[in-house]
Amino acid sequence: MERSITVQAVVIGTRKAGEINREITLLCSDLGIIRVLIYGGQKSLKALKPPLFSIGSFFLTAGRAEGRYTLSDVRYEASCPFEFDLGQVGIASFFAELAQIAGGSDPSQAFPLIREALERLSLAADETQRNIILIQYVWQLFKIAGIVADPAVCPICGKTYGAKEISYFSTSINFFCCEACADCKSLFIGPGARKYLALTYPMSFEEALDIPLLPSTALRMRRIMITYSMHVSGHMLRTVQSSMV
Repeated sequence: MERSITVQAVVIGTRKAGEINREITLLCSDLGIIRVLIYGGQKSLKALKPPLFSIGSFFLTAGRAEGRYTLSDVRYEASCPFEFDLGQVGIASFFAELAQIAGGSDPSQAFPLIREALERLSLAADETQRNIILIQYVWQLFKIAGIVADPAVCPICGKTYGAKEISYFSTSINFFCCEACADCKSLFIGPGARKYLALTYPMSFEEALDIPLLPSTALRMRRIMITYSMHVSGHMLRTVQSSMV
């Protein structure tokens, strides 16, 4: 590993590393997901303490432990630190947790996605708009990860869905399919939700945010996408278990 590097990254995790040190998890635009040690990060007043969700240029130095970088400096983007309210903190925490699961598949796309999602979230005072941001973050992240497919047809048998047909979840492909191909009937999307996802499937994150949803529809789809995220991850997400989202 190089002695010193600079990476564009967002902090998606932070935790204690012993009694005096701290470790942060970065999603970098080029290196993907890496863990960085901050010596004295727990107790030293002089130590750098990048907060969760902070975005910027992180200056890293090869540490004493093999394969481990330490943080030597950081320059935050102008938008950081974000002034989130409690609801925004919950959604941002969900973004960060999901990025640790699926963000490493293509960091060159996942990093700008979470950066844009956090910036849009910081400006969203309306609950419906926040829900749309969450829906599209999940949808776009899983699209980057290669998990989702065109919702207009069953990805298993190739059948085109009827106008009023419901799509159910398949654990074999981690996506929705027709009823005949599904093995998990507890998670499903109706024709309206499928039409919205099909409409935004070819769109960028920014373009998809301009597609309006009724407040009740956005809330219902938010719940679906959170549940879908847990099925893909294979376990209860910490942010969901603690009712942060």
